[in-house]
Amino acid sequence: INKSGMTESRGERRTMHRADLPPEMTEELLLQAQNGNKEALQTIVRMYQDSLYTISGSYFRGNPALAQDAVQDTLEKMIKNIRQFEGKASFRNWLFTICRRQCIDTYRHV
Repeated sequence: INKSGMTESRGERRTMHRADLPPEMTEELLLQAQNGNKEALQTIVRMYQDSLYTISGSYFRGNPALAQDAVQDTLEKMIKNIRQFEGKASFRNWLFTICRRQCIDTYRHV
């Protein structure tokens, strides 16, 4: 895994996904991000952005701009509130809940 969160093999580059990291490494990234480590936060964003777009795309079929806006708003909320994440649910569930709620809010205002 290089600094940009990409994995390289046989000359190919692909985005790193959560499944590429062992759980303890994901937890460590989360702790680092909660403590203000911007690189850890950027890695988390890259790890989840495709999944978030899949969720938002299911709400906004035929309107990729709205789907992307919902993802951007979700990531902004995650960044703003990551220190409040307490681990009562998995980080993934917490983040996906933010995304679903953001999609509903965005849909209401369209």
